Amino acid sequence: MTDTRKKASMSQVLADIKPYITKKFMAAPCINNVLKSGMR
Repeated sequence: MTDTRKKASMSQVLADIKPYITKKFMAAPCINNVLKSGMR
């Protein structure tokens, strides 16, 4: 019973974190481009 509960909470946490991770990955290239153009 505790195992299934742990799994459920884990998937819930992942579901909550996923948007932030994807946002970070989407923003990373933009930040890199800004830094590169700023260094030039």
